[in-house]
Amino acid sequence: MFYAAGYFLLMNRHRPTTPAGAYYKFESSFRWAPNDVDRKPQSGPPWPAVTLWNVIYSPMDKFYFRIWPRTSAEVEKLGSVGYSR
Repeated sequence: MFYAAGYFLLMNRHRPTTPAGAYYKFESSFRWAPNDVDRKPQSGPPWPAVTLWNVIYSPMDKFYFRIWPRTSAEVEKLGSVGYSR
């Protein structure tokens, strides 16, 4: 119960929620994480603002978006910044 309540308190469901598929930009879905754009070439995936909360709430993200999927406008907007499902 505290896990689910914490998810709604701490996470912003209008932001990208997982680093998998975020090719050049990843904004943490933690409400108070900085928005960070990684413009440096790297060998690994660019995950500049991922927090521990994103890791902890990854299963809840999957559950939330299975019940309430993103709108096509949100999917299109996320696709424009390099995010893919």
